[in-house]
Amino acid sequence: MGETEVRRTVETAWRMEAGQVVAGIAWIVRDGVPANPGAWLVAVSKRRAVDALRRRPTQQRTPAELGRDLDEQVTSDFDAAVESHSRTTCFG
Repeated sequence: MGETEVRRTVETAWRMEAGQVVAGIAWIVRDGVPANPGAWLVAVSKRRAVDALRRRPTQQRTPAELGRDLDEQVTSDFDAAVESHSRTTCFG
């Protein structure tokens, strides 16, 4: 791998993970360097991997599916609110 390719790879990784790097630095500034930095990095990596696996099913759903679920929830909440309001105002 040539110097240009290495530079592009590092720049791409930075663009993808800059927010995480900044968050890590902020954490270290706030709480100090972990007692075991290697173990800390492994633990953080494991948590991120688990979070990514948990998010994957939602990310794979289409916007139409997500919209339909939201519509069903809003309709259900609205119907419950109307029913509650009707009971308290008409028969209360």
